[in-house]
Amino acid sequence: MHEDNFTIPAITDYVRKHFSVLQLNLRGDRRVADFDGEVLAEHKLARKYGVNFTPTLQFFPADPS
Repeated sequence: MHEDNFTIPAITDYVRKHFSVLQLNLRGDRRVADFDGEVLAEHKLARKYGVNFTPTLQFFPADPS
């Protein structure tokens, strides 16, 4: 994704204009906050949302509550 699709300016411009992008490490330990306020490690967030491989794209509503 990063080396092919996201090197094309038309794609990156569109994505940046219409979406908020957050890149996470599937096996990472960085602490992140989920929509419900729960703070957990990246790899636990990935497990919570059923992410098993990369790249994975997930789309959430503007107001996920």
